Amino acid sequence: MPFFRIFEQPSPQRHYIDRTLRQMLYLARNAKAAGIKPPYTLGLVIDEDEDGEFQITQYGNIFIDDTGFNLLETKLPYTRQKYDAKEGEYIVEFELPGVQKEKIDVDIKEKELKITAAGSDSNQYEKTITFPKQIDPSTAKAKYENGILTLRVKPKEPEKPKVVKVNIE
Repeated sequence: MPFFRIFEQPSPQRHYIDRTLRQMLYLARNAKAAGIKPPYTLGLVIDEDEDGEFQITQYGNIFIDDTGFNLLETKLPYTRQKYDAKEGEYIVEFELPGVQKEKIDVDIKEKELKITAAGSDSNQYEKTITFPKQIDPSTAKAKYENGILTLRVKPKEPEKPKVVKVNIE
């Protein structure tokens, strides 16, 4: 158990972790007192984007922003996004356990893809993905299997500039 030694020794990291866990417990106690049922979930994923830069994404119903910890009414699903250069398309996977296919809505607008899904009381999901390029909604394909929604969509081809012949009088 070498990882847990950080909790045994006084260190700046331990104090930071202790403070973070206390803040999360405070949030959970307030949520429970307000009638919001557990579980309260916070997940962080570090992944590489198409430019090789590390990106941190969150999932669960606890969200961290500049104001601190916030409890969301819906969960952010665990999401994995990548660009398949060979096929020339974005592939986005959402984990939506406990949701029926008929209860999933997908909306695409310009550079955004938004999903909402309704399962049981504790399985309400919502997530918006922003793409670096405008996407073509007509190319979107979705498949839902074993609690995982896989969406494929291609970037929109840039419009070619129109050339207008001008008559000279």
